[in-house]
Amino acid sequence: MTGGQKGASLYTVKAQHASWLPQVDLVAQYELLTRQYFNENFFDRFNRHAGQIGVSIQIPILNGTGASALAQQAEIDSIRLREEIKSARGRISLDARRSFEELRNVEAAEEVARLDLEVTRKMLSVTLAQYGEGRATLTEVANLRSSENEKWIAFYESQTSRSGRG
Repeated sequence: MTGGQKGASLYTVKAQHASWLPQVDLVAQYELLTRQYFNENFFDRFNRHAGQIGVSIQIPILNGTGASALAQQAEIDSIRLREEIKSARGRISLDARRSFEELRNVEAAEEVARLDLEVTRKMLSVTLAQYGEGRATLTEVANLRSSENEKWIAFYESQTSRSGRG
């Protein structure tokens, strides 16, 4: 519910409570009369302008329980709206925290994949140097190249996962 509906509910409560109070209204009426509707011989002096001013006072004596019930219902609606707003704020806050936590996890996974790739590449460089010296076998180099390819795939997947969330 919006803030306008919340404010309207509060005004409804106030209006229902005010229905038990006396009500005073200022009443005024003005007329401009024409001569054709009056017999001038009947009236000695004809005044075209007619006006009235008065006060209307209403005192609720037997108001019944309707106004009280409507006030209570409006108060209940106002409380319900406040609770719904509080609940919505809580859900939004929780969703934001979860999203940030997921983003941190994805960033951490990407960093782990990058570091794992760097370690594998350095191991491959060392093994290639050892192979050049005759201290490593071609099988070891092939295994490290295969492992490097797997690490590249894992690194690209972690970047894709991050770009899908960000």
